[in-house]
Amino acid sequence: MAPRSEVEDGIAIPPAPNWYGSALADWGVGSNDIYAYAARNTIVLLRPNGGGKGSAVSDERPAESSSSSPSRPDRDASFAGTLVGHHNRVTALAFARCPGVEHLLLSGSADRTVRLWDVADGRCVKILRGHAVDVTALATSRRVPDLAVSGDRSGKLLVWRFGGGADTPAAALEPLDASPVLCLAMSPHRFRDEVACGHQSGALGVYVLSGDDVVRKRLPARSGDAQACAWMPSFESDDADHPPSDLKERGGDPPMVLAVGSREKAVTLWSWDGARTSLRKTLSLPRCPPHLSEAQRGRLWLSLAWSANDDEPKDTAGEPKDTAGAEPPANARGGGRTVHLVTASHGGDLLRWTLDVHELVGSNGAGHVTNAPVAMDKFGPNDKAHARTVFTIRVKRGAAVTTSLDRSVSVWDVGRCERVWSTFGLGGFAYRVGVDPEDPFRASVACGDGSLRSLDLHHARGGGDVLWRGLPQTKATCAAWCPPAEEGEGHGGRVAVGLEDGRVVVVDVGGQGRYAVQRDCHAGPAVAAQWIRRSGDGGGGGSHELWTLGEGRLWRWRSLALPEDRRKGKGAGDQARGGSGGIFEDVTDSLAGGLPSSPTPFASTFEWLESRDAGPPDFHPEPLSRLAVGWNDGRVSVHRRRRRETGQSDLLPGDDLGWSWTELWSAREHAKRVTAVRWHPRAAEDDDDALFPGWLAATSKDGSFLVYDGGGVVVRSPPSCRQALNDVAWAPGGAGAVAAVAGQDGLVRVVDVSFRPSLRAVMRGHDGSALCVCWVRVNDAGGTALLSGSDDQTLRRWDPEDPSHYPSAVEEKEKAERGRANSLEIWNSAAKADAEPSAASNEGGGEEGKDAPTLRGSDAKEPVDDGKRAKKKAKK
Repeated sequence: MAPRSEVEDGIAIPPAPNWYGSALADWGVGSNDIYAYAARNTIVLLRPNGGGKGSAVSDERPAESSSSSPSRPDRDASFAGTLVGHHNRVTALAFARCPGVEHLLLSGSADRTVRLWDVADGRCVKILRGHAVDVTALATSRRVPDLAVSGDRSGKLLVWRFGGGADTPAAALEPLDASPVLCLAMSPHRFRDEVACGHQSGALGVYVLSGDDVVRKRLPARSGDAQACAWMPSFESDDADHPPSDLKERGGDPPMVLAVGSREKAVTLWSWDGARTSLRKTLSLPRCPPHLSEAQRGRLWLSLAWSANDDEPKDTAGEPKDTAGAEPPANARGGGRTVHLVTASHGGDLLRWTLDVHELVGSNGAGHVTNAPVAMDKFGPNDKAHARTVFTIRVKRGAAVTTSLDRSVSVWDVGRCERVWSTFGLGGFAYRVGVDPEDPFRASVACGDGSLRSLDLHHARGGGDVLWRGLPQTKATCAAWCPPAEEGEGHGGRVAVGLEDGRVVVVDVGGQGRYAVQRDCHAGPAVAAQWIRRSGDGGGGGSHELWTLGEGRLWRWRSLALPEDRRKGKGAGDQARGGSGGIFEDVTDSLAGGLPSSPTPFASTFEWLESRDAGPPDFHPEPLSRLAVGWNDGRVSVHRRRRRETGQSDLLPGDDLGWSWTELWSAREHAKRVTAVRWHPRAAEDDDDALFPGWLAATSKDGSFLVYDGGGVVVRSPPSCRQALNDVAWAPGGAGAVAAVAGQDGLVRVVDVSFRPSLRAVMRGHDGSALCVCWVRVNDAGGTALLSGSDDQTLRRWDPEDPSHYPSAVEEKEKAERGRANSLEIWNSAAKADAEPSAASNEGGGEEGKDAPTLRGSDAKEPVDDGKRAKKKAKK
């Protein structure tokens, strides 16, 4: 799938990054500012500088008023799209490193393939096959444009020349052992292609690929997993005519320095001159903090990355800037050249080590090595640090991007050791989206990782925050905000969350995440929840009562266990009013009484429409609220609840025994389960001038979308979809009848049913099924947008008025893509037939790599459709 612009693609909350690998993310070089990280089978593209100019990151704080402080960009990081194609978990990523091919990205996967992508338009250029097991590591050459090395779980190493027509490896390297390859790194040497390799067994080695024969040199094995390795940046200038003065005076071939992070809780630094290695220094991690559990102590992944002072922003005179409190270059302090090494540590901590280059390389590697202490700084503050293990670190232009087990992606300022931007990805499906009734610019997402996320729509910042981290071993399947009380009681910060195991939790999002779990739970996942105004006085829960649906049963909670009661120590007595966990009333059988007989009534969705008659202040107004229920057999019914005289004095306020149900209408127009029922914003209007009295939208698993009037007659019936529709939402305002539907095919469609149904927009971008959809406000002028959640673990934001989403534009785009795909198939077949076997075995030594193709061009950007190719070959 081609990455889209920030407005069109609209990734509001991305998927969480994959874990347990140091090659699960990479940052482009040169003019390529795209950062890519692996998320399940997908590759997410991020611009850490938000597309702005200047520094690679933007600060969350306002710039200081000092005139010496440089200006910073006013945009946060933004998401550039996704790359979809792998059939299993993505396990390794590596950008091409040579000028002219920076737009190319290699990805390895558990599907045993290596794919070549063009991130300029997100198309798969080539699929490389040769591994028999999961690919676990990748590295690309800084000297030869199309040279790459990959490693897999069996310890096998393959060399690729991806610039030609061949899709098979150019050579295979002799493995160090049969344990999985955990890390690979290509050296920055100008005249040699050297790749460092680390295995799960602790084995280390360096391969020299240039020349006729491959030279392999073993390093002393580590006692634990070799989890990450990286070569120190070369201090040779990119401009060969202007090398640094100290290298001119030294002469000769400067040695390379390799940093290796291993499970033995230490970083080892090795010098390499092309033939010999020597251990130069060992950096031991600080002692593990005592607050970490035993599981966290054993979950260390020692990832690392170099940050040269030469990467810091320069002023016009070529001197490093002292940017907003950043540490001044060490060469200005001690007269020697220094370099920073950023490493992970225990419990999600990040460390910055300041190292002396001359101490590491000595005099051509033979100088005296001292054990002088190394300056170490910790990234902070603690409340902004990662909460769990860090797996990947990538550094560019003084900024570092990290991914962690806490499902976050963060951008750091290496000079100041501070976090400047962060987002928490979704670790599960986005099941339900809602809007805070007190703050229309804040949306919430019930996520399959058990958490409740929030998104600030007013500031349009990428990513979201965590409102509630959830309960262990369960998923948050629905959520509902409690509207604010009429008398300012302030219940708008309360959210009801339904879980997959049937439990219902009331969360106080404004009270440091305090929550209360109800004593009783549904027999299956809680799929819907809604707060409505209470009809009587009192009752646990204040002025609103909660309704939930799970496993086909609709419950009305007569009283609730609340977070504030738990905080104040209440709930030990008074069990009748739910202090110990809440009391509910099952109303499913009462609602199904007027329906045709069935073995067990099974409700699949519901929604209340609230309205009241005016009355004296001391009289409880007669409710005219209507309850719409969708059933598992395709029926839709609407009911009204009325008060009745019971003569019982022991009823709790609001008890269902004091009410009777009247069925207003029932219709069975759907062939399968009803997935959503939604009242039109102006459905409560009953006067003669009402435009949409009693209008109710319903979607079904049979792909149908129907609109009923106040009498249960179908007044609008747009064309059905081929796959199921999972949700529907009316556009706010009520001036017309415009609805958005979320489809099982991943599409979000906007349909105008004011008169004759017409398709207004089609949004495609989800890589799985669209599970929910919601209209939201995005500015003070009343502008609206769409939010949609999916099982691809993303929440996406759409602009329905964007011309690229019009049905005619979508149809033309699909037609053009099909035409280009056919031409690519012919081009790939011809290229494969013309490729000579000898071309695949070239090692790319000397000047040969300079003429390698850059793989740009309209044809080369198209995806390879292996299914069509295989079918054509079978027919022939």
